[in-house]
Amino acid sequence: MTTILAVLALSLAAGAEAPHRTLSGHENVVLSVAFSPDGRRLASGSSDNSLRLWDVAAGRELKKLGNGYAMSAVCFSPDGRRLGTGSWGGQLWDLPEGKLAEELETQAGFITAAGFSPDGAWFVTGSLDGSATFWNARTGHEGRSLNHGEQINCLAFSQDGRWIATGGDTMVRLWDPNTGQEGRTLRPPAAASLAFSPDSRLLAAACEDQTVRVWVAGTGAEAAVLKDHGDRVLAVAFSPSGRTLASAGADKVVRLWSTASWKSGEALAGHGDAVYCLAFSPDGKTLASGSADKTIRLWALPLDRGEGSGEAQPTRS
Repeated sequence: MTTILAVLALSLAAGAEAPHRTLSGHENVVLSVAFSPDGRRLASGSSDNSLRLWDVAAGRELKKLGNGYAMSAVCFSPDGRRLGTGSWGGQLWDLPEGKLAEELETQAGFITAAGFSPDGAWFVTGSLDGSATFWNARTGHEGRSLNHGEQINCLAFSQDGRWIATGGDTMVRLWDPNTGQEGRTLRPPAAASLAFSPDSRLLAAACEDQTVRVWVAGTGAEAAVLKDHGDRVLAVAFSPSGRTLASAGADKVVRLWSTASWKSGEALAGHGDAVYCLAFSPDGKTLASGSADKTIRLWALPLDRGEGSGEAQPTRS
């Protein structure tokens, strides 16, 4: 069973040989990564109790922040002016100075997942107690709460604002974020990560049975079951164009899937331990992966040869 508590208890080994662009500095598992809307900065959260901001072009750490607890989730607001984090409670940070603007106090326990609504009005946190809480992204005031019914491992908004999905150990639920009404319940194996396609049509889940499950969000119909991973799948992300789905997991590799054929390109190897998080840059040219080997790796995606071709290369310093 994949839970954030299991991740925090890991005893880590040293990483394997690094690609040419590796962001080093974290001292424990990298749990979450996110690009800023302009693609110039990368945020990362780790079980080393730190939140770090990086200059993507230079590969240089800009700031190290934190609140004394593991940072399980990081995300930028759509306008790039705030950074949201999940830890013991939620946090909203003003950018670029990195000042803590709002501490979101909750009785829900440890925050395992977080995300901003597409319009930037709400910051949502998912927690171990099964609640997904909406917070006013400007004031930090608490709004409605959704009851997933079990520990929340992951959540994701659709870009059209129609859905918020919450995932746990036995089910994925889709909700109307405007009313709080549940739309449907899906029953995959335990889900560690969720992602909607950019057109909001598809929902993908990283599952503990070594598969990636893909559904049509509007109907709940299964679109694909992807099976090339050799261990638990821990992260999924769609490229901005929607032509590629990236997945990664405990087998230490990142895979790129064509969403037209659902065929997998070759595995992107280099991490020395499980890969827990993925994020595409806004222009789709770079894929960031964060790992239990304590590093973040940046992979260059040659779009002229087609996303999902499996021909990604490490970026050069």
